[in-house]
Amino acid sequence: MRLWRRLRWELKGLATWASFSHVHGPRLVHLTDDQVALILVGRDAGYYLAEHIAHHLDLGVHHVVYVDNDSTDNSIEIVKKFPCVTIARTSSNFRYREGWIRYFAITRYLRG
Repeated sequence: MRLWRRLRWELKGLATWASFSHVHGPRLVHLTDDQVALILVGRDAGYYLAEHIAHHLDLGVHHVVYVDNDSTDNSIEIVKKFPCVTIARTSSNFRYREGWIRYFAITRYLRG
């Protein structure tokens, strides 16, 4: 039984990884020990994205990785206006695969 659970878990991870696509920005960012990155996952969050990202950049965040989860608004266009952002898109269900989405955002786009 454990083996099947583990296999299902790994298959969900593989499906999430396959659903990721790069949209904008650098594909890999190397952070130094004193730099911080923000992982932001959103869906139809255009109404607050600009203020949210600006606030974190003012706090000293070096790079923002925004993962769009099938938005129908202009979220991607809003995020593209900022420097030092990477934008990815996924169609994975955030409710069930939040951990995988965040994990792949970190491991695909950030080092350090």
